[in-house]
Amino acid sequence: MRVRSKPFALAIGAVLIVVLIVVVAVATSGNDAQAVCDKTDADCVHVAAGAPIQIGSLLSKEQGSGKDGLVAVKLAMDYLDGRFDGVNGRLLDHPVSLLSADDGCSPAGGRKGAKQLLQESNLIATVGTTCSSAALGEADRLMSAAKVPLISPSNSAPLLTDPSRHQRYYFRTSFNDLIQGEVVAEFANSEIAKRRAAVFYTPDAYSRQVS
Repeated sequence: MRVRSKPFALAIGAVLIVVLIVVVAVATSGNDAQAVCDKTDADCVHVAAGAPIQIGSLLSKEQGSGKDGLVAVKLAMDYLDGRFDGVNGRLLDHPVSLLSADDGCSPAGGRKGAKQLLQESNLIATVGTTCSSAALGEADRLMSAAKVPLISPSNSAPLLTDPSRHQRYYFRTSFNDLIQGEVVAEFANSEIAKRRAAVFYTPDAYSRQVS
């Protein structure tokens, strides 16, 4: 399978990280932090009084984990006021708005979706992608070039956070497949005394690296 279902809590965790980033970004528009923000203006986001805080989601509309992730984003926005009441809460007295795009679980989908979201000049951060292949060299590169944090609840391909090519504004709450491969190999060796295995995979970023 190209995508495995990840625990629902991971998607919630990604959203909470995004919310923390939003808090810091919006706080820099206050008077006390204005001077600091001016010195590194490229890394600051200014939100006008009463204007919405724009958060993006770049998740698969077909994969179960992508659907769960989008539900988690919406629940987190709903709960900003401490209540699940079907009405989005506010953050630092700003309404919060969600822009959604489909990562297509593919490089082309990640590229197209990232470009679509980045048309919004006030985009603060994005939850995504669902599939590693949609992020690697595509969404992670485009979002980082625009200085927009991209936080995935389900990407696990090792290269995404490998120091040799990690994009500065890319993060994830999912585990690294280097851990998964090591655990599987240890189990095969110590529990069932097997030293050889056959691997079936699709030629994408996730499958090539986990195998």
